[in-house]
Amino acid sequence: MIIVEGWVRFADAGGFARVREAAEAQMRDSRAELGCLDYTYAIDVSDPCVMRVFERWEDQAALDAHFARPHMAPWRAALQAAGIAERNIHAHEVVATRKV
Repeated sequence: MIIVEGWVRFADAGGFARVREAAEAQMRDSRAELGCLDYTYAIDVSDPCVMRVFERWEDQAALDAHFARPHMAPWRAALQAAGIAERNIHAHEVVATRKV
């Protein structure tokens, strides 16, 4: 399993409002992809300029296919237009999981 996690910082607190519609479409389309186990964006309650990213994919092949999907282009354009100040997102390969 691959977990993608991190955050995007918008230049101002209105950044997410400017991408909300595109974010909803991106989540819907991504969740429908083969190999997608979870795909979520959320605004950090302690900082409205920060959008948290969390994704789970069956494997690297599913994530690679995701990056090549047509719905990625309008999402990337919406993010750029909203004014990103900083981005910090990582992929982690998970070898075991357990409930805590």
